[in-house]
Amino acid sequence: MSETSQGKGWWLASDRRWYPPESHADAVFVLDRETPEGVGLDDYHLDRLIKVPASEAIGGEATHFTPWLAAHINLLSESLGLGLDLGEEDPDEIVQTHAEVPVGNYARGIQCSTDDGRTIVIENQFDRSDHTHLGQIITYGAGIDADVVVWIAESFAEQHLDALRWLNRRTEEDCGAFAVELAFYRIGESAPAPQLTTLVGPSDCGLLSRYPRPASHFAPVEQP
Repeated sequence: MSETSQGKGWWLASDRRWYPPESHADAVFVLDRETPEGVGLDDYHLDRLIKVPASEAIGGEATHFTPWLAAHINLLSESLGLGLDLGEEDPDEIVQTHAEVPVGNYARGIQCSTDDGRTIVIENQFDRSDHTHLGQIITYGAGIDADVVVWIAESFAEQHLDALRWLNRRTEEDCGAFAVELAFYRIGESAPAPQLTTLVGPSDCGLLSRYPRPASHFAPVEQP
């Protein structure tokens, strides 16, 4: 425990004190190298997988994460099982054109389209989902008449997942709403790595069926 961070992997707790990586509740053991032939399990070199808060891993949500996601939209495309298109090749042009775009008095996270031209609006949020961002994603979607809305957060309250499931049951077959969980992980002293996991999506409608995932990636999103 310390009043200041002592290096990579140290995390800030609710008591505003810093703690070492091995004391984090999300730390688990993972292999850190290939196993040499003839070496038994007890001889493996192990390290810890540490979950890192998004703000610590990448910086501000609007200032750092949203532009980064716009420039690496393929990672979200893989998680959703949808072909996403920003229509630009240069990363700087992608960020300037598609990130934090105004909708009336508000600024949505990212606007893009599917391969067949359907409009997608993406709202990013650090920390846990809340009613404010649920309202924002609906407002942004209505403001640009979007076909698909994607809500990204570090964790979701069950009632917010239920709200998106409800929307999916009552929208047209070529429309839908997604909830995507954002996480960053570090192995030992490594750089943090992002993970995007789809928790809710319109898996029972035509939206996903038109973009089947490879067998190794496909995992239907459960609907109640």
